[in-house]
Amino acid sequence: MRKEMTMRYLDMVKVPVVMAVLLLIAACFITPIVKASGINTVEKEQQVKSIQIQEGDSLWSIAKEHYSNDYTSIEQYIEDIKQCNNISSDTIHAGKYLIIPYYN
Repeated sequence: MRKEMTMRYLDMVKVPVVMAVLLLIAACFITPIVKASGINTVEKEQQVKSIQIQEGDSLWSIAKEHYSNDYTSIEQYIEDIKQCNNISSDTIHAGKYLIIPYYN
């Protein structure tokens, strides 16, 4: 008798547990689809322009002037400027030109 009651209890518990597991699995597949539909899928293309370095300019001041939220930080943007110009130093000279990346 006790064994029958235990079996009935287990049968009653199985259904909600199985339902909860199925709902969790379904949520894993549905959630990314819902989130993806709200994302702006327009990709910006990186462009470059050339600027002449003025007296008193620094990589920091130039980056600050041309920085946009397309970069994660101003430091990353400075590194991108340096990479575009194949320079490793932070030293720049007035009268020279820099290639400045930006997103359009």
